[in-house]
Amino acid sequence: MAPELVYVTRVSGFTPAQQSVGVNGDDGFSVSYWSKDGGVLHLYVDGGAVAAAACPKQEECAEPEKGQKVHISGENVSRKVLREAAHAVHRPSATELAALLPSPAPTPTEPVRRGDLPSYGDGAPDNSVGEGG
Repeated sequence: MAPELVYVTRVSGFTPAQQSVGVNGDDGFSVSYWSKDGGVLHLYVDGGAVAAAACPKQEECAEPEKGQKVHISGENVSRKVLREAAHAVHRPSATELAALLPSPAPTPTEPVRRGDLPSYGDGAPDNSVGEGG
C-alpha cells in the first residue's frame, strides 16, 4: 500500500478491527471499525478525485489531499455517525499506526523442528499412510 494513502478516523464508541487492516485496490488502504452495539464503519482510501456521483446516500466521501479519496460506509450506523467519521479522517499518529499494524513475527534463534521429518535417511517427510491414502 502507498504510505500516503494511509488514513484513519476517530468516532466515539468505535474501535479499529486489526484483522481488517489491509490494501484496497492496487495500493490503497482499508480498515473497519466496530462498536459494541453492532455498528461497523468501513474506511477505504484510494488515489483519484472524489466525484459526487460516486458517493451514494449510504456513504460519506472526503478528499483529505488532492489526488486522495476516502469513502466511509457503514452497517447499522446512522448518517450522523458516517458524517462524523468523514470529518475526523486524518493521517495516523505513530501510536495509532502501531495499534493498527500487527507486531512483527519474532525472529527464531534456532532451527524450527518439524515433527514429520525422520531423523534418518534423506530427510523427506514421512507420508506412510498406506494404500488408498
